[in-house]
Amino acid sequence: MWLIGLKAIRYADDVNVYVRSQRVGQRVMALLKRLYEKLHLRVNESKSAVASALGRKFLGYELWFSRNEVKCVASYKAKKRFKR
Repeated sequence: MWLIGLKAIRYADDVNVYVRSQRVGQRVMALLKRLYEKLHLRVNESKSAVASALGRKFLGYELWFSRNEVKCVASYKAKKRFKR
């Protein structure tokens, strides 16, 4: 199966899959939707995307590129909740 070797992070019902191109991302998304359908699960379209990992929120964190390195920072919303 061509999915072997993909990088993914999963926590509870949240999943991020990392691929090198938009085209591969579209194929992976379509495959995951079909697999989830067979398990009678739904993909939340409003939270799902094929996009760059940079700037996307996952478990309260965002990845950013700064000075030739990737930084992981707490999202604005997570920081705001923590300050309360």
